[in-house]
Amino acid sequence: FLLNDKSEFVRQHICETLYHYPIPSTVPQLIQIAQNDASPNVRAKASYALAKGEPIKVIPILLSIYESDKDVAENSVIDSPSSHAAGALDELMKTNWMSVRNDKGIASLRPGGSDGARLKEHAERYLSRLKHERAEE
Repeated sequence: FLLNDKSEFVRQHICETLYHYPIPSTVPQLIQIAQNDASPNVRAKASYALAKGEPIKVIPILLSIYESDKDVAENSVIDSPSSHAAGALDELMKTNWMSVRNDKGIASLRPGGSDGARLKEHAERYLSRLKHERAEE
C-alpha cells in the first residue's frame, strides 16, 4: 500500500488524500504514521487525516501529538505535526479554538489568535463524555 512507499512525497500525499477521501480501515496505519514516520511533513498530514477517524480512538493520539511533536522539516511550508493535530481536533469536534470554518468548511484565522489551552480542555471533556456514553451502552 502507498502509505508505506519509500518516497516521503508519496506518503505525504496519500495521507492528504485519505483526509479528503477517508477509508476507516486505514486509521490504525495513519495513527502509526502520525506517531512514527521519519518525516515531520508526513506525520503532519497523517495527523490531519485523523480528523476523519472515530473520535474515541483518535482524540488521545491527536492530543499526544499536539503536546509533543513540534518538529518542522527544513525548508518546509507545512506546519508541525502538532499544529496539524490541533487543526484535526478542532475540526473533529467542530470547534473554533484554532481557526474559524465557514459553512463550506474553509478555515481562516481565528480572531484574537488560536487558543490551544481551550482546545485541549475541550478535547479532554469531549473524550470523557464519549467514553461515558459508550460505557452506558
